[in-house]
Amino acid sequence: MLPGAGRPRARLRETQVKHLATLHSNRWPYLLPGVERSVVVAYVLWMVWGVLGVHRFYLGKFRSGLAFAFTFGLLGLGWLYDGLTMPAQVARCNRRLGLARGPGAAAGYGWRGDDPMHALLAGAAERNGCLTVTEGVLVTGLPFERVETLLRGMVVSGYVDVRNDPRTGVVQYVFPELEREPTEEERPA
Repeated sequence: MLPGAGRPRARLRETQVKHLATLHSNRWPYLLPGVERSVVVAYVLWMVWGVLGVHRFYLGKFRSGLAFAFTFGLLGLGWLYDGLTMPAQVARCNRRLGLARGPGAAAGYGWRGDDPMHALLAGAAERNGCLTVTEGVLVTGLPFERVETLLRGMVVSGYVDVRNDPRTGVVQYVFPELEREPTEEERPA
């Protein structure tokens, strides 16, 4: 009898789905959690051991690190490309780790990817559930038109409400589930 022949097929599929979900959630298991990556360290690793892909392992790019190791930096072309794009690669790695700073960071709220919707949610959570288009641009690093399109899409889907700020009249996108009363320190004098 073949292994697994006695089990129902649906159960096998459920197990496979759980396994795939675990693999996906552990996409970065070889990174030290909570340790921010440095552009300087990445460049030093790139210059010294770059053709072996050590800088890629440092940034959590395990597969391409192996490819670099076996092809000597993709015959030097990949090594050169990485030298030109290192700051962006480090920033992307830090965003995935939730440690990024500056536009699109939203570090404290677990934005770990390039999905601007998560960045907008994190930005709204930092601002008592309210977000303007300008704040959305600061949080995601995307152009105004793209942020406005994303926020309008959330309004149409029913996830976000729209109102005007009572003091300034600026259009605010309100995330009702994230909205809370401001603390004494946050209230204007």
